[in-house]
Amino acid sequence: MKKALALCSFLFIAGAASSAVVTWQVHMDVAQTMGDFDPVTQTVCVRGYFNGWGGYDPTLTDAGGLLYTGSYDIAGLNPGDPIEYKYVIYDIGDYSGGSDIWECDPNNFLIWDGDPLLPEDWWCDITSPPGQFNAEVVFQVDMSVAEAQGIFDPGTDLVVIRGNHDAIGNWGGAVALSPVGGGIYADEIQFDNIDDYYNLYYKFVILEDGNPDWAIWEGIAENRLLVMDPTWPDTDADTYLEHTVPVVFFGDVSWDDVLPNDVVVTFNVDAWPIHCWFAEGYPPQGGLTSYEDVTFISVHGFFNGWPPWDGTIDPMYHALPAGGTLWSVDILFPFLSARTQVYKYGANGLDNEAGFAQDHVMFIDDGGSGLFTVDDVFGSQADMWDCEYTVDAEEQPADFFLAQNYPNPFNPGTTIQFSMDATAPACLTVYDLGGSVVATLVDGIVTRGEHEITFDASSLASGVYLYTLSSEGLSTTKKMILVK
Repeated sequence: MKKALALCSFLFIAGAASSAVVTWQVHMDVAQTMGDFDPVTQTVCVRGYFNGWGGYDPTLTDAGGLLYTGSYDIAGLNPGDPIEYKYVIYDIGDYSGGSDIWECDPNNFLIWDGDPLLPEDWWCDITSPPGQFNAEVVFQVDMSVAEAQGIFDPGTDLVVIRGNHDAIGNWGGAVALSPVGGGIYADEIQFDNIDDYYNLYYKFVILEDGNPDWAIWEGIAENRLLVMDPTWPDTDADTYLEHTVPVVFFGDVSWDDVLPNDVVVTFNVDAWPIHCWFAEGYPPQGGLTSYEDVTFISVHGFFNGWPPWDGTIDPMYHALPAGGTLWSVDILFPFLSARTQVYKYGANGLDNEAGFAQDHVMFIDDGGSGLFTVDDVFGSQADMWDCEYTVDAEEQPADFFLAQNYPNPFNPGTTIQFSMDATAPACLTVYDLGGSVVATLVDGIVTRGEHEITFDASSLASGVYLYTLSSEGLSTTKKMILVK
């Protein structure tokens, strides 16, 4: 019998040793008209999975009419493979990263059809200059939980807003908010000549002792978004349209979102995709040349300040071998820590699990026990390590086992793998946190060996669900998170 340990991906399966030179095309004329691009002092590069979302290769040049083009040889690229990328504006000759301006979200994505000339793009997908208007927006943030956690000291610290517009610092300024009572900080900010339906991305930031170099950014995976709407009212007829953004908690951590006690979280990460990758003969990936190169797997997240990806992370965040391809580490999350945590693994402490912002998310629900376990597969939140790997049943004996669903969190579909140590009656059931059955995925005789089920939760609401595998007195349960 053969065991399939992962679904086949179209990314790296066919001809991993091949390569293809592709050419990007992006129109920058509209960006220039909008004042976002100066062809005299700035130029454009492309970043994606193929260059590690970094560097300045390929740099694009003006082919005429502000249509910028440039080429790159992508290793392992075959027709039918995805290409995900963003354009980045930077000052000519400045390779420090200080002048980098990334294209708007989301990433550009296409399935390559084999044509070396990629379809024409426009910066931020804006094909014509929009209309403009003036606006005054009230931003509000509740700092009460952050204060209780000791993250924010109202006596010495500032809370500011930073985002992708000059009025809020263009990600580097410090527009301070003022206390208005009840732990809430607010300020009205004016935006002049802003584009219709402009996507304003921003985050709230704590400046320790008011120092802009000691910044604590909100621990949320995505930037906050406000679409600037030209239909907002102008009640005082001062030519500025008015809008008040609802109050949010700093980092979206409310009193219901923090731990009422200390919790030790056990991070279990199965690194079989790394083993699989090299066992199948694929080339070096993420700084590794073999599975044996891995000496530890680090855990990085907002909870420990996203330590540098240079292998120097404190050993207290090292997952160590725990048998087979499993690595494990216990990390203490103290009282008032956020229940929802964003994190990412790194083999040997390097940023090699997935691309930028491709992180894991967990919700700590220890039921008051002070203990919680999260089971992950290295790289399962993306496709960098996808491969097909099979082993004989004799090499991998069948056990009664329920794997963590992937992806997790998910929307609306996810995959559940389980195995049986003998042919027997079995049930695989999904429950809500109230104990009600919301789905029965398996109910009957199941053969010995490995099985895989796809669960479609389209009809369910967002939240935490439990799924249980039971058979002849044996039972095991895991949690999954549906996010819509």
